Amino acid sequence: MKNDHYNYQQSLEKLTDQELVEAFNRLVGLQGWGNARAAYGSALRIEFMKRDFDSTLIIGSDSFSFAKKVVLQNKRLVFM
Repeated sequence: MKNDHYNYQQSLEKLTDQELVEAFNRLVGLQGWGNARAAYGSALRIEFMKRDFDSTLIIGSDSFSFAKKVVLQNKRLVFM
C-alpha cells in the first residue's frame, strides 16, 4: 500500500487546484472502501494540505470528510 500511496501522491501533485477538487468530488457519495481507495484518500488529504487555499471545511485534525461536494472560491473550499 505504501507504494500505491506514493504513486497517487505523484499524480495528484500534477493536478491543478480545480482538478484536485474534481478528484475529491468524484469520491463524494461512494459507498465502498478498500485499501486502494483509502490510500488514494490519504494522498488527496496530503495534497489538499499542501495547497495554498483553505481546505479546513473537509479536513480536521484527524479526519477527511467526503460528506458533500465542494468548490474552490476565493482560495477557500465551500460546499456546493
